[in-house]
Amino acid sequence: MSLLERARGLTQLGWGQWFWRRGKLAQARKAYDRAIGSWPSLGRAYLARGECLFRLEEWQAALADYEQAQRLKPGLARSHRSLFYSLGMCRYRLKEYAAALDNFSRGLERYPKEARLYYARALTYLALGQTPAGQVDCQAYLKLRPYAVDGFVLRSRLACASQDYRAALADVAFALKLEPGLAEAYEVRGTVCTRQRDYAGAVAAFGAALDLAPPPLQKAAWLVERAINYLALSRLAETRADLKQALAFEPLQLRASWLLFWAELDDIRPDEAGAVRLNEIAALDPTHPLSLLCRAVAAGFAGRWDESLALLEETAWPEGDEWAVSFWRGVACRALGRPAAAIGAFEQARKLGLPVALLTPPYTG
Repeated sequence: MSLLERARGLTQLGWGQWFWRRGKLAQARKAYDRAIGSWPSLGRAYLARGECLFRLEEWQAALADYEQAQRLKPGLARSHRSLFYSLGMCRYRLKEYAAALDNFSRGLERYPKEARLYYARALTYLALGQTPAGQVDCQAYLKLRPYAVDGFVLRSRLACASQDYRAALADVAFALKLEPGLAEAYEVRGTVCTRQRDYAGAVAAFGAALDLAPPPLQKAAWLVERAINYLALSRLAETRADLKQALAFEPLQLRASWLLFWAELDDIRPDEAGAVRLNEIAALDPTHPLSLLCRAVAAGFAGRWDESLALLEETAWPEGDEWAVSFWRGVACRALGRPAAAIGAFEQARKLGLPVALLTPPYTG
């Protein structure tokens, strides 16, 4: 490689850093692209572009650049202590939780007082359902940052996950003292109210979160949660409105699409057209547990209720979906001429939290 090409690479790297410091991420990214084009083995340019892509929330591309930077400069972690965090968060966002834990743990071995590594690892433990380990890391984070509001919100999520609702609400209240307009704290309050079947309280809490939260995708998830609580209150008009608004924010939201289908079940016949719609919903995210449920119900709508029932009975369903599975098991049993089993399944669905509004007469008889 010529000296001129190297000089061009360094010049473009400098321009990228100039744009980066001024928050002009798109221009910074283009400059880093040009730097790499001029000098393909310039490790610093990959690292810089990775940081830019991280800020742009392009997790897969950021991860690729971080890994290439490491290959080109193996000692990078010693001079850039944030690299473990960045690598781990990319993997966390990509739901590669085991790899994320490895990055955060290796970072803490090298930098045991790096607070955000404890926070990120606690977040990952929460995603994995390893609540006790998450609580230990969250406490370590709060020890290093005693008034970090995000730490109290995370601790409230961990308490909620372990069904310690009193502790969760206490942390939410403290977080709101530190930052009164914190949308995430209201969201946790809404989740606790939902778990305690205080549906009116949940609607109010999610409403406050939605009023305070700017990001559309976050609003989509919270709109779905509020819709579920509206369902529990048999307020179908508000349920449908929230689900439609969630899909306007995030058209590929499988859970919103599935719940909207169910909320409109009075107007849907169990036929091939319904099966086609269900399979389209399932295709939005084939890895989601609800995707299999959609396909199971679609088989029934296509007239294959025996296949539908087999799928519903043989699959291990995640916590939170049991009432839906029990309801559709009841529908399948009714269609197959097994009324006693159908009644038992509908009763089980009610006990598991099925909203009364979803006990649709054309399907339950």
